[in-house]
Amino acid sequence: MRVVFNLVQFEQALDSIFANKLRSALTSLGVIFGVASVIAMFAIGKGSEKELMGQFELVGTNNIIIKPSNSLVNEGRVSNESYSPGLSMEDIQNILEVIPTIRKTSPEIVWESLDESFGRQGSEKLIGVNADYFSIMDLHLNSGRYFSEQELLLGDPVGIIGSRLRNRFFVRKSPIGKRIKIGDSWITIIGVLKEKNFTEDNSKTLGVRNSNDVVYVPVKTLLNRFENKLTSLAINTTLDNPEDENNDDRTTSVLQSVQKHQIDKIIVQVDDSDMVYLTADVISRMLTRRHNGVVDFELIIPEQILRQKQHSKKVFNIVLGSIAGISLLVGGIGIMNIMIASVIERIQEIGIRISVGAKRTDILFQFLLEAILISLAGGAFGIALGSLTAKIITNLSGLPTLITLTSIFTSFFVALVTGLIFGISPAIMATKQDPIVSLRHE
Repeated sequence: MRVVFNLVQFEQALDSIFANKLRSALTSLGVIFGVASVIAMFAIGKGSEKELMGQFELVGTNNIIIKPSNSLVNEGRVSNESYSPGLSMEDIQNILEVIPTIRKTSPEIVWESLDESFGRQGSEKLIGVNADYFSIMDLHLNSGRYFSEQELLLGDPVGIIGSRLRNRFFVRKSPIGKRIKIGDSWITIIGVLKEKNFTEDNSKTLGVRNSNDVVYVPVKTLLNRFENKLTSLAINTTLDNPEDENNDDRTTSVLQSVQKHQIDKIIVQVDDSDMVYLTADVISRMLTRRHNGVVDFELIIPEQILRQKQHSKKVFNIVLGSIAGISLLVGGIGIMNIMIASVIERIQEIGIRISVGAKRTDILFQFLLEAILISLAGGAFGIALGSLTAKIITNLSGLPTLITLTSIFTSFFVALVTGLIFGISPAIMATKQDPIVSLRHE
């Protein structure tokens, strides 16, 4: 009997809602926009969190990136007193020998080919690295193997390619063991990397290279077979003046007058995350001393940049949450106002029901159920609107969004609580009506 009575209450609540469709729809608008804001907020927050975690994977852990700076001395002529050798392999060796907090380090030297690469005309990047580079940057193999110690020591012509190069040029066959021509040299492919999610923003803000579109070779292979920037000036001077008796003096003069970096980037991995900033300070002072006081480099701590971005996005999510809260508050107030109006309109009905034996709790549950149903209906439409809004945000701005079951359930719960909180006061108001006075009401 009790179950039947509850179902009757539910039917009566639905009848009341559908009897005033327009009013019920307008009442639920505030809840719709509030829940849509909650869904969009969760989607943006989860999307940003996923993107940040992906960026943390891209930069590795506890890494410091050292790059040549954009100082004018890098491009122009400098005096002998301020001459700097630039970033070189000797700097890496010195960093490993002097600083005990360093776990691993690797150079990154870029050589870009404008000749026929992979049998096609185009521009392919060749990156010289050492054995630690792949673990530092958290790069994993899809097939093949990494460089052996002998290949690194002798500078053998072997390479590991990114996933997009493999998909572009070796669609129906395995690239392992195949030879590719880059510039004037042939490189044997020994490995293919797994694809990693990458955006141009990562390259600009974090100093991370897109591993999907490059060929990695041992650093000695690049220096010996393609280009060694420290010796290229000396070689060019000698070739231009093969009969000049003062070739050695001319070479020294050029090297002392033109700034040149042998390495395009040095990546350092620190043992302990608490020592990253202290280690960066020590590296900066050490390189400044080695470069004769010329600060021709810059240090980037990707984790610091990511923490700042994480903080900014948290603030942004708080702002979105506040907007969603205001929308829900407005929606809840709308529900309460309409339910109060409904109670006043139905005073005579309340009196009749009480006079024929309905309990005051039955009256309470009926009006409370109406408020909850209006709120839940608004929640359902709000979830649909919020999901659509999240997709529009992604398409228009490129901002990543992610809708989860947790956000959907949370939104339904918020809608339920909104209806419960703002519907309780009108429901209590309905139970306090005097049946005799209610029957006289017109």
